[in-house]
Amino acid sequence: MLPKRKQHKIRENGTVYLIEITLGDDIVYKVGATANSARYRVLQLIAGMEKEYGYFPLVRLLKEERCANYYQVEKRVHNQLSEYRYIRCRTFDGSTEVYKCGAEDVLRVYNTELFNSNDIVENDELLEW
Repeated sequence: MLPKRKQHKIRENGTVYLIEITLGDDIVYKVGATANSARYRVLQLIAGMEKEYGYFPLVRLLKEERCANYYQVEKRVHNQLSEYRYIRCRTFDGSTEVYKCGAEDVLRVYNTELFNSNDIVENDELLEW
């Protein structure tokens, strides 16, 4: 049996999300996956960033899609964006999944990996808060 913290990774359906974060003068993008609500995950990230940076950064949820094999979809997006990885001096939960590039670049990769993969799920139960 998997440890409790890894059990969610074996669920078939989850949410892949894209957020825009303003950290000082930098605008960066985070692509992540969660079995729960993307909004709840964003709140967790904001709390972690506030602890590390000492302020609440401006964060916008740009996209969220329920999909099958959501961790594999997230991994494909990360692989496509690897050259844009954001080099940071402070770390927070999820900071390795942050990219500094144009919004159009990250949106193109996100949309391509999701919509060309046939992994989009409709009418799936979403695990809320």
